[in-house]
Amino acid sequence: MNRTARAEIPGVLTSRGRPKVNEFTGEPLHIALARPSGSFEFTYAELGLGTTEVTGDIEMAYADSWAHFCVHHFDQDGLVKERPRITAWLDG
Repeated sequence: MNRTARAEIPGVLTSRGRPKVNEFTGEPLHIALARPSGSFEFTYAELGLGTTEVTGDIEMAYADSWAHFCVHHFDQDGLVKERPRITAWLDG
């Protein structure tokens, strides 16, 4: 599975995400945070590296900084804690 992400808004930002690579084996690391009772943001996230460049009136650049990838599922009451198939094992 290719666990990468890319987003581009021409003239505004370019962003890329990828897994951290094990320095000894050269293989991508699979690191995850699981919060069975949830948090204000997510119940499951995978960690990796992110690179983002923002242009325009406010310029910023982050190279290979912390990134976490998760599904945000909110309704009018906040975080929905119903488990999708990928995190159903957290209920056990």
